[in-house]
Amino acid sequence: MKPIVQTVAMLVLAAAPVAAQDTNGTITATLDLEDSTWNVAGADMPRPSSWSEAGGMYDINLIGTPSASATRDPSQTLMLRFDADPSGTSAMAEDLEVTLTGMTGGAPLTAAPANTDITLTALSVEGTDVVISGSFVAVLTEGDDTELVPADTEGAVALDGNFQATIEQQDADAY
Repeated sequence: MKPIVQTVAMLVLAAAPVAAQDTNGTITATLDLEDSTWNVAGADMPRPSSWSEAGGMYDINLIGTPSASATRDPSQTLMLRFDADPSGTSAMAEDLEVTLTGMTGGAPLTAAPANTDITLTALSVEGTDVVISGSFVAVLTEGDDTELVPADTEGAVALDGNFQATIEQQDADAY
């Protein structure tokens, strides 16, 4: 009987770190030619990913923190905000805005819709959750550039990635 108790205890202890992190997906990307992975923040995180609906469009906010195996600063945060249109035969996304904090220790790097592209591969609603996946590219710069910025501009950082996540609907009372 004692070996069974020890085995169960070892399994519980091994699973504890996984349960301690509330992640609901991943964002994988090449950031300035370096492979990077972020965990999508779940509802129990201080700054959770979320979605809301207005006028038949979904406002999607994916918040990513570096994975445990990342060599990047753990305070770094990647935010993808975009509108998704679930109507039609395949979902479409537009107006992607990207913000990366903690990369340079200074001002956040941002990319406005003129400097981004996004493609959805899946979008479905399951109760109050949205299950979503897709790919994106962005040219990030310091400041709030809204005009097109070439990728070879001094100080620009290229970001090319994929995401898959299950995110909860934003509580209307949270705003």
